[in-house]
Amino acid sequence: MMKSERKGRARAWGAIVLLLVATHLGAYLVARSLGRSGGDGNDAGVADAAERAWAMPGKSVDRERDDVEKRLAGLGPAGFRRLLGELEQPGSGLSREDFLLVREELFREWLRRDLVSAMDVLWRPESGWRYAEPRSSLYRELKEEISRHPDEVAGWIAERRYGSNTMGLVMKWSETLLEQGQVAVVLEHLDLLPGELLRGTLPSLARQANAEQLAQVGARLDLLGEDAGGADVVNAYAERKLRLGKDDPAAIFAGEESGKMREALATMWVVRESANLPPRDAVAVLMKFPAELREQSALGMMEEERRGGYAARAELLDALDGQGLVGEIKGHQAWKMIEDSQAEEMRPEWDKGTPAKLLELARVIQRDDLRHYFLQQAMWDPAYARVDDLLAVLPGLPAGGDRDALVAGMAGLSYLGPELRGKLLEWVGDERLREKVRTEMSGEDGIPRGPVPDF
Repeated sequence: MMKSERKGRARAWGAIVLLLVATHLGAYLVARSLGRSGGDGNDAGVADAAERAWAMPGKSVDRERDDVEKRLAGLGPAGFRRLLGELEQPGSGLSREDFLLVREELFREWLRRDLVSAMDVLWRPESGWRYAEPRSSLYRELKEEISRHPDEVAGWIAERRYGSNTMGLVMKWSETLLEQGQVAVVLEHLDLLPGELLRGTLPSLARQANAEQLAQVGARLDLLGEDAGGADVVNAYAERKLRLGKDDPAAIFAGEESGKMREALATMWVVRESANLPPRDAVAVLMKFPAELREQSALGMMEEERRGGYAARAELLDALDGQGLVGEIKGHQAWKMIEDSQAEEMRPEWDKGTPAKLLELARVIQRDDLRHYFLQQAMWDPAYARVDDLLAVLPGLPAGGDRDALVAGMAGLSYLGPELRGKLLEWVGDERLREKVRTEMSGEDGIPRGPVPDF
């Protein structure tokens, strides 16, 4: 017999059993049907009744079940317990599989009609593994009833009604309410959640919270301090705060006193928002950040992939420099920004990044030494340092510091060999820069590297 057919028959058996008990004839008729009373010798009982119900035309079954529904309305906790006791008596004549399905139907009805008494049977520690199967198979029904009675279930959790099994109920309660977006209810009873579960719940709460609710989550994070959990909690909170605040730094950082959280918010903005804005617009937003967060955020902006290739990165570099966020060319900030702008995912394709094109797009960088360093590093990258291409176009490139930087960057590649590098250096008009590269060539250790900027 197919499983779906067995389940249908079990439901028919369940309906008949419930009907018998609801009419107060259950004790006698169930006993007869289970073969425990002689009576008139008719031992067909529930099994035959179930078979007949299974064979009935659809309308007859519907009428039977309608009748059961009406009678079940008056069946209280004691009636369900009595029925469960009758069903669990030995010698039912049911196979184990059919017995489990009938019992499952009974608990399904019980949960729907009287949650607390059903839970008292299913969830009490004394039950042990006895009702493990219905607890598992009726998972959906249990969650549905929890969502209908969230405060009532929270009360049972608070009083630890189910002893050592309460923790399992807490998990189902919080999971169910968060799935349905009942953030306010979970926040109201947040103290019910033990430490590990609280830390696991806070990210989901933060992701669904409105501004007022998120402030409550933030207050709890402040209260927990180092015990608030790892990056998942902080990132979920920061991401939601950012989404609610959009590009308004006043809203993003409002009420945030924790340095760790302010840094997380700044980092999240850099990762999620900055690259989606035009470079100068992104820098304008950055300048509204708390002053202590701007420099590190500026570095992060140069690390993020940005549409527009080198052109957009050159514009971003210039905009940051205009706000004093790049610093001296020999300093760590400038070096790191230029290095990050040459990251592999930022490199242009050569049909969009020819030497002439690179010179053109770099002109947006107004500061000479910064522009030269940008060009020098762009050509130093081995993946795009095609000497033949550069030599072919050099005669057509305007002489000056930009061209010198471009050529010096390629001449700094030790793997090209001295002869080819010498030819490149002939095109460097700045004698000091040319000699600097020559000096580096004479003392190399075989490691490909570009010259240190000294413009």
